[in-house]
Amino acid sequence: MRRWGLAAVGLAVLVAALWVLLLRAPRTSHQGLDDADRELLASATTTAPPPATTAAPSTTEAAATSTTTTTTTTTEPPFTGWVDPESVGKPWGDAVEGVLTFRGSPTRSWHGEGPVPSDPEVAWRFPDDRMCSMTSIGGVAQEWCGMGWTGQPAVFERDGRTWVVFGAFDGAIHFVDGATGERILPDFQTGDIVKGSVTVDPDGYPLVYAGSRDDELRVLAIDRDVPVELWSLHAYDVGPTRWNNDWDSSPLVLDDHLFAGGENSRFHVARLHRGYDAAGLVSVAPELVWDVAGWDEELVEAVGGNVSIESSPLVLGDVLYFANSGGLVQGWDVAGLRDGVEPNRVFRFWAGDDVDATLVADDEGMLYVGVEYERGTDRSHELGQVLKLDPSRPDDPLVWAFEDRPHLDSGVWATPAVYGDLLLVPTDEGKVHGLDRVTGEARWTMQLPGPTWSSPTVVDDVLVMGVCDGRVLGLDLADPSVERHAAAHAVEYRPVEYEDDLPTALAAADLVLCRSGATSVAELGVIGVPAVLVPLPGAPDDHQTANARLLSDVDAARLLPDAEVDGRRLRLLLTELLGDAPRRSRMADAAAATGRPDAADRVAELVEAHARG
Repeated sequence: MRRWGLAAVGLAVLVAALWVLLLRAPRTSHQGLDDADRELLASATTTAPPPATTAAPSTTEAAATSTTTTTTTTTEPPFTGWVDPESVGKPWGDAVEGVLTFRGSPTRSWHGEGPVPSDPEVAWRFPDDRMCSMTSIGGVAQEWCGMGWTGQPAVFERDGRTWVVFGAFDGAIHFVDGATGERILPDFQTGDIVKGSVTVDPDGYPLVYAGSRDDELRVLAIDRDVPVELWSLHAYDVGPTRWNNDWDSSPLVLDDHLFAGGENSRFHVARLHRGYDAAGLVSVAPELVWDVAGWDEELVEAVGGNVSIESSPLVLGDVLYFANSGGLVQGWDVAGLRDGVEPNRVFRFWAGDDVDATLVADDEGMLYVGVEYERGTDRSHELGQVLKLDPSRPDDPLVWAFEDRPHLDSGVWATPAVYGDLLLVPTDEGKVHGLDRVTGEARWTMQLPGPTWSSPTVVDDVLVMGVCDGRVLGLDLADPSVERHAAAHAVEYRPVEYEDDLPTALAAADLVLCRSGATSVAELGVIGVPAVLVPLPGAPDDHQTANARLLSDVDAARLLPDAEVDGRRLRLLLTELLGDAPRRSRMADAAAATGRPDAADRVAELVEAHARG
């Protein structure tokens, strides 16, 4: 059986070069690796549990008698609903080998298989040029490059080849050979960027399901020489709608039904009627059997019009769960949908703010919710940014809540991951929390360069994270030193009213953020410490900018004009530098090269020389 590897990190597809190694590389012991080595582990997957077996009835004949004794085992009747709750953490059926959708299964809990290489190398890169295109944000054209934070590729076996299929910001869906990085099929060009993850048909039909910012949710056939669009649903084919017409959600296909949420703020289910035509080519004849508003008036009154559905649907048993940008987590009973019975809502919980992260289920039927902090609502303060919900208690589902909201536009964007008795949660600030699933308390927290919007993957006890400084990091969670490792990466802040011994503080600093007066710049050079310099606006003749350039021109400091400073940009710059020790070392050396530690003596000599005439 072929081993699976998939980096669910939503990075630019250049990272896809690592996936082929995960399909081939032998597992290497992590014993003896130091913390730096572990951070080089890359890409993702999870070993499938062996299939359950049932013993056949056995007949035993006793030698001394003619009596026959029969023993039997008791088996559970097969699950007849939409998604067996026992499938949590397992692959999506057995018709197609691979990771076929975001987080791999209808319960969003299948990350793939190992082994994970301990020393990955780039096997190929795709494409030769950057994947970029123009898109409109608020009526302003912008260039976007790479892949979306939900852009986990699908990796699967078909006709003896490993396929890697993904959409990207070049407005195309790509079909790549996992072994070589070459195109299997030509790109399918949409009319705008593709932010979400594609879904591959789990029943073996050669079909790919994908949405785009060009308003369309598509069904593509991949059994021709070129990918062919067989059907599409426009975001405004249904109504009423709210917000916009993007499709970021990764759809599900269950029993010939397509489940998909849209940023039109509605949820949609289509009966696909999959089959093959007279020429043996795959065909579909979809009919929309149900669509529903993802909002209610109570929600709109609380948060306004942004109630779009960006997260991917989750199905557990006969209940469909999804959340929206208004923070409404909801469950719909779809047990009778096949027979034309209208679904009804059986679960409603308001999280208080935007939920773009996909809901995650565990093996006890609990739901975990990552919540952003954008609106500053009272509900956000009452609850928190990570929630554990028990849907079996619809009137009081909150089990625990964890707070992480240092400022507006923070919180949780990435989809959490369940690992044993932990919930792994990245935050917009660059923190990764290991939360106790029972209590919700943080067992450990580590700091990465933020923002960490990429959803974590755990395979073979290795946590894989893509970070916004361009790296893929791996951490061996099975190593008992992981908590010490996380603690070593934590960042502590201690505000002080005034510091008398500033030279000592500067010498101890990893990075300094300050204005660029002459004395400050001189001290940075003498001590040899990297800095981010923000010149004082209005300084005579703008002399502080000239001072700052003495260091920035030799890459000893970063110059950031005061007018360009905001909390988000400053945080990104500081976390970038704090996460790159080699670069800070080079900056420190460059700063020291400008220093004049004997400046006082030299000035004194000049004064004495002048006095002597």
